Amino acid sequence: MQSVGDSVLSEGIWESLGDPVLPESIQMQFAVENAQTEGTSIQSEKLQALTEALGVYVQVEGDQGQYQTDKPGDQVQTEINQVQSERDSQTPIEELGVQMQIEFDQGQIQADNTRSGGDQVQTDEVPVHSERVQLQIGIPWGQTDGFQIEVAQTESRIEDIRAQTEGNQVRTKEHWMKEIQERSKTDDLTDHAKLNGSEQFWANFQPWFESQGYMLRPRYRPGWLASWLRTDELGPAETEDWVASTSSKVMDAVRISDNSLVILKVIWMHEHPYEIELGRFLSSKNLASDPTNHCTPVLDVLHCTVYQNLAFMVMPLLRWFDNPSMKTVGEAVDFFQQIFEGLQFMHKHRVAHRNCTAENIYMDATAMYPKGFHPQMSYVLPTLGLPFAPHFLRTERPPKYYFIDYGISRRYDPQAGILWEPPIFCADLSPPELQAAVPYNPFPTDVYYIGDVVRIHFIRRYSNFDFMSELVDEMTHDTPSTRPTIDQVVDRMEAITRSLTMSQLRAGLIERNLAPNEKRAKIIADTFRQLRWMVRRLPPIPSHGESIQTIWTS
Repeated sequence: MQSVGDSVLSEGIWESLGDPVLPESIQMQFAVENAQTEGTSIQSEKLQALTEALGVYVQVEGDQGQYQTDKPGDQVQTEINQVQSERDSQTPIEELGVQMQIEFDQGQIQADNTRSGGDQVQTDEVPVHSERVQLQIGIPWGQTDGFQIEVAQTESRIEDIRAQTEGNQVRTKEHWMKEIQERSKTDDLTDHAKLNGSEQFWANFQPWFESQGYMLRPRYRPGWLASWLRTDELGPAETEDWVASTSSKVMDAVRISDNSLVILKVIWMHEHPYEIELGRFLSSKNLASDPTNHCTPVLDVLHCTVYQNLAFMVMPLLRWFDNPSMKTVGEAVDFFQQIFEGLQFMHKHRVAHRNCTAENIYMDATAMYPKGFHPQMSYVLPTLGLPFAPHFLRTERPPKYYFIDYGISRRYDPQAGILWEPPIFCADLSPPELQAAVPYNPFPTDVYYIGDVVRIHFIRRYSNFDFMSELVDEMTHDTPSTRPTIDQVVDRMEAITRSLTMSQLRAGLIERNLAPNEKRAKIIADTFRQLRWMVRRLPPIPSHGESIQTIWTS
């Protein structure tokens, strides 16, 4: 099993695929036996289905006939016995236990032994056969950002950050509302009308949160009743309180004093005794004013009056660093500079993050999203009133990047030297020193982590970042003592940036797996965008221009 660009492919069909589709079109590839989705199409040698970004064209060709439609958002269901597997042409799909259904608005393939949970397609038995392997693909809302592949027969699990696609939307803006409406028709609305276990935890604290100056969304307030069950005028997709949360660790809220959106994070102090202290230190007045401080600000700490070891840390609402995805080399260089100087700031103050992986790098996108975005579904407006939250690109409205999650971070006494730490579980176990049961120095490991972020999310994905390869190779060297310090990394990055030409910085990001014709089309589109930005005198490295504050007041 392997992934290419935006594809997850089984070995049996790898040879027949060719190049994946243009990443900025609507795309997802899902391959089982001879049936795969490519872009918004599902293709095999005898089964084809194509869609366009603003509409749907479907043609299903089987041994026993064909069906086609040009209605946007159409659902196409093959009749049993109509379409057969190319490799098992004597066995109708019915005998394999499969009734294929293609839902283009949701980008999913469903079989009668397959259930869809949110944005997941999960097979229970062997409804589609590819060497009797079952696949589960979990796709966060609006993006293909982390495929989980389960091989059920051998009970093994593969979770590899290198086997994922990142940052590309799999739904059109025009079809988003229809997708939610179609999903809501098949959902048990009475289940949505009840809080799940994680939600009940938060709802129990709502009166206390209000007394502390914070308000959860209406869904979690006392006496809540599902609004869509009380009227025939609005469907679930049109009601904000239909959106549920499944996290018992974080929850969004509104700060009553200024109506700003914030995040509440659960801190069990007996499990993470240093997180609050460290967060307050990094957010202290003197450090907070340092422009190189890229640590998530701690706005408040609420100590629970019921559970002695429970507290809630209040932080601003942020977005994942590559959502939406970056468009130019200059935008990426700005990201590199910010995370490098952010880690330099932490190390300067003798703080080791110990988990500064891609999952723990976010951005303040307030300027990019002037109308805001929903905290649970970040691609729509807070009210769910329109399909997509309008946003600017980074070059137009520069974000600031932040490290989050100090649960296993440590601050060391400068006089005590380095305290060697025992290996600890975190999101990325690839550093060699974490694979040995011996204490390690956490500072070189931090350097490895952010080097790995650049390697996986930029160098391997795009063809524009060969200029970063030498530095990243050194940052991810197997021997920790051989890696450069973060001070050396920052100096090297400054030299690299000075060596880049204006045309290099303004160049659009090119996926490594683009076909030649797709690459040419993208370069042309990027060139027109770059010309517009040049006319507007926007700098190629976003944060080197106006500050966010200047933009908002202009």
